[in-house]
Amino acid sequence: KVHNQDDCLAHGSGRDLVFENNVCTGGHGISIGSMGNGQKVERVLVRNCQVIRNTNGIRIKSRKGETGLVRDVTFENIELKDITQYGIIIQGNYLNGGPKGDPTPFPMENIIIKNVRGTVSKKGTNTL
Repeated sequence: KVHNQDDCLAHGSGRDLVFENNVCTGGHGISIGSMGNGQKVERVLVRNCQVIRNTNGIRIKSRKGETGLVRDVTFENIELKDITQYGIIIQGNYLNGGPKGDPTPFPMENIIIKNVRGTVSKKGTNTL
């Protein structure tokens, strides 16, 4: 069980990561990134997790104008509960804030989101 005020998982560079059977409470959710400076994330599996009372459920974040790669990432069997901002967010212009509308140029390939379910608060957004 992870209880903090930041990302429950913050995977910034590397490959062959499995993050499973975890409970995340009170933070920013399960994150890939923030990506940039040529960082590469490949072959990541996040499954059978609960994300409870976080600002985000699952997200991939990269910084505007940066280079890198996100490939072969799977989020599977994730239960969201009382998420306050975004259930699912893929943000290509992250800078410690919400979406800005200017995506990053580097590729995100083969991103699978399967059986992600749960609740987002009335002020939040299910997906972005």
